[in-house]
Amino acid sequence: MPPIRRSNLGRRTRNATNQANYRSNRTAQERDDGNERERIRISQTREARARHSTNNRASLNRAAFSYDVSIDYSNYQCVVIGSMNSVCSHCKALKYKNEANGLCCANGKVKLIPLDPPPEPLYSLVSGIGTDSIHFLTQYIQQYNNCFQMT
Repeated sequence: MPPIRRSNLGRRTRNATNQANYRSNRTAQERDDGNERERIRISQTREARARHSTNNRASLNRAAFSYDVSIDYSNYQCVVIGSMNSVCSHCKALKYKNEANGLCCANGKVKLIPLDPPPEPLYSLVSGIGTDSIHFLTQYIQQYNNCFQMT
């Protein structure tokens, strides 16, 4: 017969019970003192982060979710990932230096058909040859991209 399993009799349970008893037996003054110490600790942490970010080493943890236009992210070494100068041996796609092999085409298992060139009015605008094309690419391309981003 297997031994009887005893539930919730470990060290963690005793420790959690002791902490709960300690918290419930604290006086109001002790709770207020603890809360005040916690507020001071949090404010000091925020001040340290602010000093850290003004030293040109801002914390970039989850920075993509709170993008700040005043920060030049290209100055940070951890953001710069280099240029796409590596070429995949299977599909000839451009890759970054440390990008995994075969990530783009599953080591040659995925084969894409070549794209047809765009029709002539569009091709002459996106080719970069001629004054109209350069004017289009430098001034209006973002507006067109914004118009078609939801299609």
